[in-house]
Amino acid sequence: MIGSGYIDRFDRGVSSGCPTPVNCVSVCVFDGAIAIEAVVLRAGLRIQPRKSVEYATFINFLSTVVGWLLFLNLQIAFPESLRLDLMNGIFFDRWSRAILAWVILSALVTFFVSFLVKLVGLEQLQFFLGEEVEKEPSDEKTLKNLKGSIARRNSKEYRGATRQANTILIANALSYSAISLILLLRLLANNFVVPLQ
Repeated sequence: MIGSGYIDRFDRGVSSGCPTPVNCVSVCVFDGAIAIEAVVLRAGLRIQPRKSVEYATFINFLSTVVGWLLFLNLQIAFPESLRLDLMNGIFFDRWSRAILAWVILSALVTFFVSFLVKLVGLEQLQFFLGEEVEKEPSDEKTLKNLKGSIARRNSKEYRGATRQANTILIANALSYSAISLILLLRLLANNFVVPLQ
């Protein structure tokens, strides 16, 4: 059963109108993630600046859509009080200390899920566009130890795929770190104080 305090807090958030500040922060965070990840993708994958921005935009948009779809489908299973606290926090920027552990846990899970979505999404985008993963220059001593052209080709593809996965992991980690820092500073600026009823 839901206490009247939860409904009152949710109703106040809904009656205050559109969550404009949260929307503005979301757009800034999304743009910041694209900028950070585009720089890392350009350096790590050795691609042109325009292509790195296109890749970063695509994988961030895909990750955002998949993340929201997962959240909106999973939140139905949450207890009612937790669900309302999350909705108040996400949409109306009214965070409760009671859900802090859930927020930290979901941030960790989100990091790894978004990494996998971005990795698979970029591979599928490259396949769809008919682009190959750029292969690293090979070491001659290593190639001499490999037998035949198939082994050489597989080794190059493996190194290229590994470099792409490492690059996306680094890009994701840097963007998540920057976003976490921005959100932490924002919470500290608001003193993370929410009157509980």
